[in-house]
Amino acid sequence: MSTYEIVVQGSVRGVLSGALDGFDVVPGGAGTTHFRGVVADQRELHTALRRISSCNLQLTSIQRIDEGPSERGTGGPGG
Repeated sequence: MSTYEIVVQGSVRGVLSGALDGFDVVPGGAGTTHFRGVVADQRELHTALRRISSCNLQLTSIQRIDEGPSERGTGGPGG
């Protein structure tokens, strides 16, 4: 499971804010709305993205957010 933040253009309210079940809706700066939630796998993520598209919302960005210790362990580039 991973946490994602999906940013769309505009202020999303009412019924549209419930378009992504399981996601929190946070008004963002510069006329954007942020959806933040946990998805089980890539299929669930793509389902959320299709819902955004079907609501005619313009996707601005999507980012995986690591919470707590790194899921990749202590190794990595340069270490």
